[in-house]
Amino acid sequence: MGQIARIAVAIPLLGGSLALGAGVASATPSVVGMTYDKAKQAVSSAGLKSEVSTSTGTELKQGDCIVVNQVVRPASTFGRQSTPAKVLLSLNCNAAVASAGEAGNSAESPAGQKAKKEQAALAWRQTPDGQAWCVQAKQQHPDWFPIEGCPT
Repeated sequence: MGQIARIAVAIPLLGGSLALGAGVASATPSVVGMTYDKAKQAVSSAGLKSEVSTSTGTELKQGDCIVVNQVVRPASTFGRQSTPAKVLLSLNCNAAVASAGEAGNSAESPAGQKAKKEQAALAWRQTPDGQAWCVQAKQQHPDWFPIEGCPT
């Protein structure tokens, strides 16, 4: 087979594998920003498998780590061996806000400021006033629940 004939055969084959990869990528939900447990569930609901590709920090349990990146590895076939598509997840397992002896986001960073507000709101919901707010909010806005720190 001549060089031009080989190229003519290879181009359609390559195009088919690229199309398959693009279809899987477009059907994959974005899970960046979710906890690993929630991301795994979302990827599984889309009919795909997930795998941790990288992880930084050790402050959080793996299920509570935050997904900071995702990459779709498309399905492939080599001879008789097929590898199904998989979503590779990168996790940040540092604490939401750094403190003495704990790695995490700077309290001055946007992520750190957001985490500090969430921590303050959670602490307030543990107070009698916060618990009363939880009861009232659940009656008026049941679609908001569950809310962390409020009784279920």
